[in-house]
Amino acid sequence: MEQAHENEASLKQEIVDLQSSSSDQKELVEQLKKELDEAKQAAVYLAQTNSKLTEEIGTLKHEPKTSKAITYRRQYRQPEHLPKKQPGASDSFEIWLFD
Repeated sequence: MEQAHENEASLKQEIVDLQSSSSDQKELVEQLKKELDEAKQAAVYLAQTNSKLTEEIGTLKHEPKTSKAITYRRQYRQPEHLPKKQPGASDSFEIWLFD
């Protein structure tokens, strides 16, 4: 009789654990469904945006180009006078200095 009560208590505890586990799994399923819906919405939004950008690129490629590319070149001022060469100074230093 005592063993039957222990088995009954053990089975009741197992039922409670299974119900808890079941409710946790249901919550996870709901959360995953919500995340899946959000991912679907994001995918649709990205697809629409991609289509719009593709169309815009297509129209920009077909438009005549009205402006020319402007390139800037830095201008360096030439020194008014070059320093006088000292006797015994090497030319490599001066070449490196003006490169």
